[in-house]
Parts: sequence; C-alpha cells; structure tokens
Amino acid sequence: MKSVINHEKAFLSLFSQTARYHHRHQVFEDFVSCSVIALQNALQFCEKREEKYMRIVGRYEKTDVSRMAQLLAHVTNGLDEKPGDFLGRVFMQLELGDKYRGQYFTPYGPMLTVMSF
Repeated sequence: MKSVINHEKAFLSLFSQTARYHHRHQVFEDFVSCSVIALQNALQFCEKREEKYMRIVGRYEKTDVSRMAQLLAHVTNGLDEKPGDFLGRVFMQLELGDKYRGQYFTPYGPMLTVMSF
C-alpha cells in the first residue's frame, strides 16, 4: 500500500533539522535562492548564477546541502498535489513572518465580486 506524504509537514520537519548553526531566516532565504538558481540554470545556464549558488552552499555542510535539495523536492511534489502558495504557508508555520517588516502570508481566497443594483 502506497503511503501519502504530507509535503508541508515533511518540509517543516526536514527544515528544522537543516543547518542549525545558521539563523532560520538565513537558511530559508538561502534555500529559496539556491532553488531559484537551480531551476533557472536547468533552463539556461549562467556562470554568475552558478557562482552565487556555490558561494551560498559553501557556507553549509554537505548533509545540509542535500537536505535543501530534499526540501525543494517537497515543494515541487507538494505543489503538484495541491497548487497554491506552498512556501508562504510553510514560511508562516515556521514563524518567520515579521509584521514590522511587512512579511506575512496572506492566504489565497476566492475573489469577491461587488454587484450594484
């Protein structure tokens, strides 16, 4: 029997194990940056982006770089199963939002229409 993975919970669990020697905000920012660079370079390679990627991952242990790849897998699989703002939801569940900087997640909802009579 195939088990169903809750990718948000799996992401949160794996993230909590990743790079405990760095501040969580920095780890999240680096994860997003590395993910974007990896996706962009898969489509069209750019040496400058690759250099930035290597500078970022150079600050992490090998196991944590591997965990970041696993985190990206949870994002892509989670989005495949349930389209939406996966990163926004986990960002807030990780309590990384900062109301003083205007960083918070606004959940997606159906658009309301205003009708005039």
